[in-house]
Amino acid sequence: MLLLYLIVSLGWSLPIFFTKELTKYLDKTDIIIILNLLISCIVLLYLAYSYCFNSKYITKLKKNIIKMPKKLKFFIAFLVINSFIIKFSYLQLLKYNEASVILPRIRSLSTIFILLIGGFMFKEHITFIRVIGIILTLFGVYLIN
Repeated sequence: MLLLYLIVSLGWSLPIFFTKELTKYLDKTDIIIILNLLISCIVLLYLAYSYCFNSKYITKLKKNIIKMPKKLKFFIAFLVINSFIIKFSYLQLLKYNEASVILPRIRSLSTIFILLIGGFMFKEHITFIRVIGIILTLFGVYLIN
């Protein structure tokens, strides 16, 4: 489990600096288009492979999409729109600020939002210790500034 945490943490940390370098040569729209085109190519290749060699997966995918509740389809639409808004905002921040400054701020604030949204919208358990964690996180963001 620890290895997975390390892989994900490193996987989220390295691209920040690579993306920062890209902002020196490309506009944020260009970066988003290039990255999404490459991701789309990989997804299309996987779907083509699945269609040829694992048609059960394609059938299952279609059935799952069709029977998915309308509410979840709206969630998917929200996630797509949200992703673009976040990417544009993130690239704007990254272009004019140091990655080692903005990312701790974003991740700290994100942790706070996750806890609050989880507690109030999705009825996840908020403990006193978690509230103390929010206070300490806010203090940490203050120290970074």
